[in-house]
Amino acid sequence: MQVVKAHLAMMSDRYIATTGVQRMAEHVRMLQRLGEASVVTELFHHRDLGSSDLVVVTRDLPGLFSLIAGTLASQGVNIMSAQIHTRGDGIAIDTFQVNDPTGEAVTSPAHWGRTLDALRAVLTGDEKVATLLEKRRASGRAIGSGGPPRSRSTTSSRTTTPSSR
Repeated sequence: MQVVKAHLAMMSDRYIATTGVQRMAEHVRMLQRLGEASVVTELFHHRDLGSSDLVVVTRDLPGLFSLIAGTLASQGVNIMSAQIHTRGDGIAIDTFQVNDPTGEAVTSPAHWGRTLDALRAVLTGDEKVATLLEKRRASGRAIGSGGPPRSRSTTSSRTTTPSSR
């Protein structure tokens, strides 16, 4: 219970008002795993909605949103919307609602394996987004090709809270 209270004390009022209890519990579990890895990810598929939620927990750094967005684009994953939060201790908890270029959920384990490997490589500095995008272009797969997305609505914001409340 102390871990949950500490987590909530570092989060914005918007996070507390808009994030469900089950999702907050998942975030706390992911935060506990962050000590073992530089980035922790989880996927939640919503086939009926034609989307998946990708949750990324990592230390915040300048340009984090663009690094994640560019990596997803390089792997043929569209961002429909995003909820971006940064805790008072500098840990980012970012949730992306994503789909493929045809508007369907990306549920292939192989596709997600490649995507998450690329994301980890970018966030640890082992790979550059520009290189991934160039590889995609060189392979003949245009960025964003595959037809119009089902939804064109995209929202994102980053909330940073002070380390003490």
